Amino acid sequence: MPFFTQAYFAGTCPEGWTSVDGAKGRFVVPAPLGAGVGGFAGDALDGKKPPAHRHQRINGKINLPSKNFVLIGGCCNGSLGDSGDYAVSGASEEASGDLPYAQYGLCIKTSNGDGSAIPSGLMTFMAQTMCPTSWEMENSVAGRYIVALPDNGTPYYQFGGKPLDPSEVRSHVHGVQGKIPFSGHDIAGASGCCASGYASKGDFSVVDTKTAPVAGQPSDSAVQAPYYTALMCRKH
Repeated sequence: MPFFTQAYFAGTCPEGWTSVDGAKGRFVVPAPLGAGVGGFAGDALDGKKPPAHRHQRINGKINLPSKNFVLIGGCCNGSLGDSGDYAVSGASEEASGDLPYAQYGLCIKTSNGDGSAIPSGLMTFMAQTMCPTSWEMENSVAGRYIVALPDNGTPYYQFGGKPLDPSEVRSHVHGVQGKIPFSGHDIAGASGCCASGYASKGDFSVVDTKTAPVAGQPSDSAVQAPYYTALMCRKH
């Protein structure tokens, strides 16, 4: 393999190869266009538990419509609710993204080779900004995580959103749907005018356009997938 080739090994790095310490605990991603190699983002995994994330800011509101009574507003029928908008806020529990992955040591080739025995079409990572002679950059996967091809899968098929931008920590949002039931409270009076502003019983929807992750917190990125960038090259 050529000098600066990066490849996975199940055990320690063999002779002529050196561990890539900057990639430990990170997924290796073909470098986004313009990003260079050796960059990384997110908090490295500790190798003992799967990645998890939480949403720490959930903001929304519920609206209770007004109910009027033929009464005088004031004292002393207590325990009645006021109509209007009520804020709903909270935080989610930590949860795993169920991201399947395996752990192998990433090593870099530190002694040169002529590459004569490498089959055409082989793709591997390189710790440099240009692919070596008889290799070319594989731009189709730039900025994307690599998954081994499943049975009946389509090679080069791309899932998910747009490729990562340089140094991007991908975040995401969740829409929230739900409802809160409010029970009735009987009083001696007639429905109508003119004591107004009391809350009505019924089921009322929680309204929240999006639940946003906390800004600038890498652990709240998409399924907490920290990565290290390297050049993906394909053999002619």
